[in-house]
Amino acid sequence: MNYTNIDRIGRRLFRYPIYNFLKLFSTTNMPEASDEPIDVIIPIIAKDLLVLPLCIEGIKKNVLNKINAIYLVGPSDDRIISFAKKNDLIYVEEDTVLGFGVKDINYITNKGENRSGWLFQQLIKLSGNIGQCQNFVTIDSDHILINPHVFLTKDDTFIFYQSEEFHWTYIKVIYQLIGVFAITPLSYVSHKMIFNKEILVQLKNIIEQRSGKKWTDTIISSLNRDDSSPFSEFELYANFVSSKKKKNKLWLQKTLYRATSIKLAELQNRYNDKLSVTYPEYLQIK
Repeated sequence: MNYTNIDRIGRRLFRYPIYNFLKLFSTTNMPEASDEPIDVIIPIIAKDLLVLPLCIEGIKKNVLNKINAIYLVGPSDDRIISFAKKNDLIYVEEDTVLGFGVKDINYITNKGENRSGWLFQQLIKLSGNIGQCQNFVTIDSDHILINPHVFLTKDDTFIFYQSEEFHWTYIKVIYQLIGVFAITPLSYVSHKMIFNKEILVQLKNIIEQRSGKKWTDTIISSLNRDDSSPFSEFELYANFVSSKKKKNKLWLQKTLYRATSIKLAELQNRYNDKLSVTYPEYLQIK
């Protein structure tokens, strides 16, 4: 990600102080979960299989909402298909979701970085074309839930988890797409989010009405190719959802850089004051 001075100032002088203050009053306690089932969707590629077992275990043990099914969305790869079958997950071939594939995006930054896959996964999440439930949770494959999580409460309120992230480009793109100036106390970039299919339809309709183009084309054409990460589906969606329908909670996350055959129970014991841990892309498990 290309962080500018504005981003650094936004994090250090704005988001960090707010997050650290709210953390004084935050706990891992959760509200009562809704009885309505949800689907869970995980976009992946083959290299994600390294840490995916921990991600799946964390979901099954720590999502308090009833899970209808867990979907793995990825390329046609025997390793992914085999993992899905072995773990009672539903595999979805990624090219069937939007009617086009990652190669059709061809999103190359001005520095020559191919970010097509990164963008494609975000569009998949926004599609709303996967699963049977009206509400679904997407979670990044390197993100592990180590304490209980609720995403939809008993009174049908969405729980959005928030971080200290700040990226000015996200704010500019959201304003361009839906006309919302999305400067919030904290960021909605948290490796996981609950989406509602009806709200997604409303969001995409507004994008298309404002641009006169298909929502996917509008998002792709709106991005600044000088930035390797100019868009966040989480920021776009969460800032569109009415404040009456959502409640925010600190993500209480810890980034881990290396693991040696670590188990979920060990993570829970070691970081029991956290809700989740995340392994960066370059994690190597020996």
